[in-house]
Amino acid sequence: MGNAIATMLSSKKFLAALGTVILIVLEDVGVPIPEEVVVPLVAYIVAQGLADIGKERAKA
Repeated sequence: MGNAIATMLSSKKFLAALGTVILIVLEDVGVPIPEEVVVPLVAYIVAQGLADIGKERAKA
């Protein structure tokens, strides 16, 4: 289990998702977060996910 957590914490996609969740929570409590910050993070997560799918297909 410790290895899985270490793998997650070293994942760029996980860290971007975590940062996005933190920004959304901050916005819910009243901190103004510009849309120009959140949208690129979400786009990065989606793009990285697609790239990861391509990597797995190339391995197979």
